[in-house]
Amino acid sequence: MSSSSDLKNFNTFKNRMKRIFKRLIGLIQKELAILFKDRIAMIIAFLLPTTIIILLATYGSVKLNQLTSLERGSPPYDPPIIGYFDADNTNLSREFITLMKDYEQNGFCKLVTPPNASSSQEAKNQLLELLGTNKINCILIIPPLFEYNLTTHFPALLDVVFDTINTMKLQVCEEIIDKMVNEFKEKYNFKGVFEPNYYREGVPEQGKLLFLASSLFFPMVLFSIGSLTASQLIVSDVPKDRMLLTPTNKYELLAAKLIALQIIMSLLIILTVSLSIGFGLRIKGNLIGYFGMLFVMALSGVVWGLFISSLATEPLNAFQYYIFMFLFQMVILR
Repeated sequence: MSSSSDLKNFNTFKNRMKRIFKRLIGLIQKELAILFKDRIAMIIAFLLPTTIIILLATYGSVKLNQLTSLERGSPPYDPPIIGYFDADNTNLSREFITLMKDYEQNGFCKLVTPPNASSSQEAKNQLLELLGTNKINCILIIPPLFEYNLTTHFPALLDVVFDTINTMKLQVCEEIIDKMVNEFKEKYNFKGVFEPNYYREGVPEQGKLLFLASSLFFPMVLFSIGSLTASQLIVSDVPKDRMLLTPTNKYELLAAKLIALQIIMSLLIILTVSLSIGFGLRIKGNLIGYFGMLFVMALSGVVWGLFISSLATEPLNAFQYYIFMFLFQMVILR
């Protein structure tokens, strides 16, 4: 008697779960149809990242020193630490060190020099050790014959080695060093070849700008698009559109909205990563793991957007919450 009752309860539970699953699938399909019909949301979700990727890939080959003006501008919020060594020890090399120290005094960078280095190679080894332990962000070495090459119009190249793991500091270091070189050339009216010789181990030449920007660009864009779209889902919902799917409850509706939008975000991840790889982006690590990280970032944006939408009383109110959240996020990242 007990076994037949348990079997009956199990069948009842199984049938109930089937009905819930069927309703959930129907709700997801309806939410997907609503989202795909929202042209503005789809343009923001798919066209904006695609356009930015194409622009980064198309114009990313422009050298940074071609875009650098002679104006120093404002110092960075978190100045990079530059390790340096003067292997030439001449008047012009000391003048360049003086210029570097002026940048340090004005808050553009922090300078570190190896103590008691008897040779250029020993100094470079000490600086490489500091670079490997993340105590400095880049190395700048003024090579021998620096002054001779400048005064006789031979190419004068500064050896610069980056910490390529910290891509944000890499870009700041490159910009500051380019400004130093341009200012030094202008001050002494050098017309010959005088430029940094950058060593970027692990940074590809093709798709370099995408590589440097992707660590911040992809997560931020996915989080922002997910939260912006989700912030309108609950507050602008029209209950009568799904009366045929009743009976249902708010948890099923919420799950359907989350799953439907996450499906769209997954398509967006596939599109952006595939397009970036097509333009030369190299991913260090497992592609599935990278997709998983972006998936979680997009999911966090969707969840946060749904939370905003549940608090808002009208669509404009939800958008105001989103703007506040986005600005607060930018302040934290800054």
